[in-house]
Amino acid sequence: MNENELAKAREYYDSTDLSDVLKEAALDTSVQSDAMIGITVRFPKDVLDEVRQMAADRGQRPTAFIRQCMETVVATRRDQRAAR
Repeated sequence: MNENELAKAREYYDSTDLSDVLKEAALDTSVQSDAMIGITVRFPKDVLDEVRQMAADRGQRPTAFIRQCMETVVATRRDQRAAR
């Protein structure tokens, strides 16, 4: 969303009465079994610099790239265990 679109959306929601729409809203109480959990990981600067570049080369954010790498490692390990 660019700045112009953000400004339009801000103006719309700042000046529009949505109370009727909210009356029809339903609370979603479903729980995802694979919920995302945040952690903190420390990397040496040179490693993180390279990870950032690799992510940028793929058009990804570093966090998404790291998650994808780890998901690949875990999937490979699960496959190896299943093959035993």
